[in-house]
Amino acid sequence: MKNNENNYVEPTYLYKHKFRFTKLIFISLVTGILFWIGFQFIYGTTATASHGQKNAVNHNAASNIAFIVNTNELQGNDTSQASITLVNRTTSKVIRTVTVNNGNGHHELGHLLNVSNDGKKLWLQARNDSTVGQTNVYNLNAFLKPHVTAVSALPTANAVERTFNVGNGVQNTKTPNGKYIFLSADQSSKGINVFDTKTDGFLGNIPNNNTAPHAGAISPNGKYYYTTTAEKHHIVGYDISKLPNTSAAKLKRVLDIDVGYGSLHAVAIDPNGRYLFVGNASWSIPDGATHRSGINVIDLKTKKIIATVPGRPHNFTISPDGHYLASTELKANVSSTDCDAGSGDLGDRLQIIDISTLTKKHPNTAAIKDIYHFDTPGLGGSHAKWDQRTGRLYYTTYDNDTSQGWLYVLNTSKLAKAKPNISQVLPKQKIGWSPHGIAFEEDSAS
Repeated sequence: MKNNENNYVEPTYLYKHKFRFTKLIFISLVTGILFWIGFQFIYGTTATASHGQKNAVNHNAASNIAFIVNTNELQGNDTSQASITLVNRTTSKVIRTVTVNNGNGHHELGHLLNVSNDGKKLWLQARNDSTVGQTNVYNLNAFLKPHVTAVSALPTANAVERTFNVGNGVQNTKTPNGKYIFLSADQSSKGINVFDTKTDGFLGNIPNNNTAPHAGAISPNGKYYYTTTAEKHHIVGYDISKLPNTSAAKLKRVLDIDVGYGSLHAVAIDPNGRYLFVGNASWSIPDGATHRSGINVIDLKTKKIIATVPGRPHNFTISPDGHYLASTELKANVSSTDCDAGSGDLGDRLQIIDISTLTKKHPNTAAIKDIYHFDTPGLGGSHAKWDQRTGRLYYTTYDNDTSQGWLYVLNTSKLAKAKPNISQVLPKQKIGWSPHGIAFEEDSAS
């Protein structure tokens, strides 16, 4: 027992219980701290930026995860599964891959995906065969729950909030404010389907010369949408500032440039909205045609192509500082008209283009050039995405024979050196089948 100032004698049993109670509080506090550290390791909410980006903190669970869609389209059998891979943006480590299945045989997902700006929904297309396709709006929490390994794509599933039976395609482009999403449709009617993400409403279809383009880009001010007519080789733009009062079918076309030939497979816009990059993946150049195979740079002020860098682009992404454009290249195949059959371009690579001159008032177009190749022999370069927060470059590839997917997370901080270089943050990581697009919550690009 214990004496206090007033000669009060504290009972022994009370003293013992106070000690046990204090010990219990201490254990609970330590347990809570350890739990929080573990949560941060898996779903951490802070990251250090490179390329001049400030540290970013967002306590939304989705904000620290990169989402990769594994389309399953090239495997062609029922033993593989379409899926979504979740990656921790702080550690660059794969958390897990979640199967997406409709319970009806072979199931394929669209090449690209988008997360709503509030981090609550996932917009993703899917198809069962060439004539049936739909757009699904998922509750993103269905993928984020710990230990989840599979999510149903059926319209009746709890994970699916809305289903639109309006066809599916490759493109999935979101406006910077997240209000509108543009999704191509490869079935009848072809074109680009437009959705209001705030109301989950379908706003109609942009006919786009009856084509289903692979990629699109939105101007930073959200007023213009740029895409292509795919194999009809036109670069086009639309004024979307009148949405939703003007129907999608009646949007005014403000840009139309004929490249002359080829399959226009990649589109990106610089952070200032002045220059558009359009990739022509075809190397069957018609007699007398101007060489436009590779990365075409368009000045949107003059509406002219000011440079073409040779390559075989499949997908584009631009660094956070706007100085570099990364272009992915799939396997070269002499029997294909959609790739370079020449010895100078082997494919299976990530091509880095220096576009830093375009940040200047008077750019030197001769300075727009190929400066580095990150080669992955045997693994086709599918899609890439620069993380605007951390500066790391995510690069998805897949085995040319089996379609097994692999993820590279790359450090690109030395691209500005006299001898540019790229290094791996981690060894390549196994993901799903036929991986394609990568999405972050805050991104608006494809």
